[in-house]
Amino acid sequence: MGEITHGELLSLKQANDDAKEIDQQIAKDIQNGLVDGIILASADPEGANQQAIEAAVEKELPIVGTGGTSMAITNSMGENIIATSGTTGTTNRTRAISSISHLAKHWGIKYNISAGSSDGQAEGNPFKK
Repeated sequence: MGEITHGELLSLKQANDDAKEIDQQIAKDIQNGLVDGIILASADPEGANQQAIEAAVEKELPIVGTGGTSMAITNSMGENIIATSGTTGTTNRTRAISSISHLAKHWGIKYNISAGSSDGQAEGNPFKK
């Protein structure tokens, strides 16, 4: 069986500061045209994710996401939100499929779900379906 490991222990302030540095890099990538869309999961649009979201607003990138309060705040910033969903009664898999399906539809790309068999194993090549 595997061993549980962890990275450096940080204070919440340091973790948030690190997240803001990453946010700044993502914002630069958005401004440089390297990002086509955004998936948010309980984001922090007034803090750790603010710069990336503001850059996405400026570039009018499509956004999908979860997290009622964070998506409402993001929407109030003028974002191009194309889909939101909740977390109650859904799974990570269904939220991921929903996000990708909405982005694919937005971009006019055909997307077929390849969810695998009932035992969780993928059946065949998902790119050939």
